Amino acid sequence: MYYEILKNKMSHRYRVLNNISEIIKITTNEINAYPLTLEIRPANSCNANCEFCICKLNNKNEMLDSRIFAKLIDEIIESGQIIAIVFSGGGEPSLHPYLTDAIIRLTEVGVEVGVITNGIYMSEELLKAYMKCSWIRISINSFNKEDYQKRTRTTNNTYNTVYQDISGLVSLRKKCNNNLVIGISAVIEEQNWQYRFLSQYILLAAELGIDMVTYKRNRTPGLFYRPLDNWIIDALIKLQEECKIYSNITSFIDGEEIKAKREYCNCNLVENNIISFIDARGDIYPCLYFAENQRNVLGNINDSGYRNCIYKSYGERKNIAKYCIHCKMCKNYNMNVLINKCNNSVINIDNCDPHWKFL
Repeated sequence: MYYEILKNKMSHRYRVLNNISEIIKITTNEINAYPLTLEIRPANSCNANCEFCICKLNNKNEMLDSRIFAKLIDEIIESGQIIAIVFSGGGEPSLHPYLTDAIIRLTEVGVEVGVITNGIYMSEELLKAYMKCSWIRISINSFNKEDYQKRTRTTNNTYNTVYQDISGLVSLRKKCNNNLVIGISAVIEEQNWQYRFLSQYILLAAELGIDMVTYKRNRTPGLFYRPLDNWIIDALIKLQEECKIYSNITSFIDGEEIKAKREYCNCNLVENNIISFIDARGDIYPCLYFAENQRNVLGNINDSGYRNCIYKSYGERKNIAKYCIHCKMCKNYNMNVLINKCNNSVINIDNCDPHWKFL
């Protein structure tokens, strides 16, 4: 449906240029501003038990208190500085009872919202709330019932439920003449690192009438991904063009692991709080990749609220930013390179990426 628009999607590297004037204001100001993009994991509990999930190792079914969640949304709205929110999961965000209200309240004041969900639970109220989002990505992780049940360790009929939920989402979007971008994602492991597997997700997306496919790597340490043959890459690109389905296949092939020496000393994004992450325990981290390490916690919204934590954590963020050079996996690497190259000069580009606010 939105293939021609989604072809303009950029990597995070180039999206940062759309926000560069705001980023420069933040980096040249000693005031600790709110981030531009905030990722929130409201729940660590989950209605699936995926065999490849690394989040569940440290999760204890925590969930943000609804009153604290509501107060956090109050602060975000009052700040007027956060332009995009992503609700994701160390568990499943749709299980949080306040998620529907949070989406509605944020979108009503112009904050763009994206949701990453497994799609197992979609109430009528939640479906209507999803219609207000910029995008939603369903982690389906398989293209048939048998494999889905094995990989997610769910009941026999769960795949059909997810399939029907996605179909319902597509139908409601059509009925509402809505611009919601709907995608599916799949964690690809080495045994599925073949054309006959990778192509099935594009075909499934076309069958469902959705817009995009996101391939994800299994982040378990020690896993190896051999290079894909060029003919496979070319065939997948050709297939997505024929099906009018956008995918991240080219960036997925490149991978996100950065082994080269950094072209910068400190991480601007971390040091200046341009991005931020809050987990279901209420812990605030400067970056998703620092999550689960208690040494990197900047504060907890249960104790003193988000705003107070931001203002108190400047020194800590500055110290943590020095260690970002050691990160092996970093989706923010290229953004940092571009920010530094801008050298305090504003660069303007066309806002052709529909998701440019999501850093």
